[in-house]
Amino acid sequence: MSLASTIEINLADSKDLPSNWKIGRDVGQELYEQNKWKLPPKDYKKWQQLIEIFTNHLYERYGERVQNWYFEVWNEPNLTNYWLGSIEDYFKLYDYSVEAIKHVNKSFKIGGPAISDVGIEFLRQFLKHVTSDKNYVTNEIGTRIDFISFHTKGAYYIPRRCYGHKVSYQSPNLSKILNDIHNNLMICNEFEQLNNLPIFIDECDPAVGTIYGVYDNPNYIICNTEYYPCIVASMIYHILSLSNRIQLITHWSFYMEGKRLFEGNHTLMTNYNLYLPILSGLKLFGKLKYKQLFIEMNQIQLPIFGIATCDDENKKFQLLLFYHVDDWTSEDIQSIKVTFINIPLQNILLKHYRIDSNHSNTYTEWIKIEKPDQLNADQLEHLKRSQEIKLLHEPIEYKIENNQLKLAPFDLPIENDRRLEDINQRICYRLTRNDLLRDGYQEVFQEFYDDEETMKFMNKVKKNLIIFLYTNGLIGRGVMFVYSIAQFKTLLDIDYNEQYPLIALLHIGAGDGSITE
Repeated sequence: MSLASTIEINLADSKDLPSNWKIGRDVGQELYEQNKWKLPPKDYKKWQQLIEIFTNHLYERYGERVQNWYFEVWNEPNLTNYWLGSIEDYFKLYDYSVEAIKHVNKSFKIGGPAISDVGIEFLRQFLKHVTSDKNYVTNEIGTRIDFISFHTKGAYYIPRRCYGHKVSYQSPNLSKILNDIHNNLMICNEFEQLNNLPIFIDECDPAVGTIYGVYDNPNYIICNTEYYPCIVASMIYHILSLSNRIQLITHWSFYMEGKRLFEGNHTLMTNYNLYLPILSGLKLFGKLKYKQLFIEMNQIQLPIFGIATCDDENKKFQLLLFYHVDDWTSEDIQSIKVTFINIPLQNILLKHYRIDSNHSNTYTEWIKIEKPDQLNADQLEHLKRSQEIKLLHEPIEYKIENNQLKLAPFDLPIENDRRLEDINQRICYRLTRNDLLRDGYQEVFQEFYDDEETMKFMNKVKKNLIIFLYTNGLIGRGVMFVYSIAQFKTLLDIDYNEQYPLIALLHIGAGDGSITE
């Protein structure tokens, strides 16, 4: 396997931390919080020197591998969340960055503008700049660009953090993702001189919020479940059908330290390096070959899609089937009949892999063992076994008749009877996101009533209440945010009936009597 890197160029303040900084000590507003990193540089020549030094360091360390890397200038400069300069300031930043990288090696690849899903006009103006405007460094017309990049998201869960209040079902919207991409492609097509450039969708995610999880908004539960590989599979399938210029799709996947088991973040693994279903789904994609086969689907009532491939020798075939609708609570069932035609073999050994609520799913197995916060050795071993991609049944050998392979019918059960638990609970805890300033503390939501139960609770824990952030009073129903020491356990618990969509791979190879990968 070969990997290519994308290097995102951003600005960091030269003074990273104050000299008296200590863990757990509030030092006031930190440099990061002052938003200076969002501003354009005072001296673009110094910026150029910085990028040149950095690029040269990479070249010296990694050598010719850097030729296959991609340098991207900034992140979502159309949003004030990340860029407080003007659009012209960004163009200038881009021009100086290009000059810096070209000076190290003219073959290095650089592009942008990595806009968010609301940056269509920004994209148009940027492409106009690199094709027909004056370069801020050379004073010539145009600036080099090797790829065009933009982002898209399928959902903005509202509220991002519910603090224990009841929330409604919200699902990622694949149609929005595809519409975002279509609109950006239309902008790119306006510039014929750039038609040979690849397009990177280098943030392509079902939902915004990589740090958020089920304790913030229960809808993030999808990140733990088999629904996630289903929507990602459908997303990849539909995106690749939009344009052959799309050569890179990247997806948020972080490893979060200090989280609880199955927190529901955008990760490939949870604690103990246990695989989530999304990782198993990506592994199924990894089994596909480069040679794609034509698929015809007849009388399919549900949105079931497939990708079929074969190896160069036409001896091994793969069919990836997946189901997706923009509703992670939907339920249905579809009987599937599969026929392969023009098979130049005499027999076939079929392996049917599946990811659903009962196969290749650590999350549902964790629920079956009553969701322990910490795993003992036996529990860990059990979940390790459940994370492997499972066969639906033992491999079956088929004989090819008249160059056709007809598989026995099988069902795709789509039974999503999950329920968002009524989480309008009295107390809900989550780890504070500002852990450096309040080391060892948890942020707590408490919904107070002027009743006997509340008063008992207050009398019991008042010695542990550190700071009141907000309150609208204890007389009558009120809301209060407090900080409390970490001895309190997490009381917000989300439970579901574990039935969900599935993703299945029929791995078909020439039968030789063996049952090997």
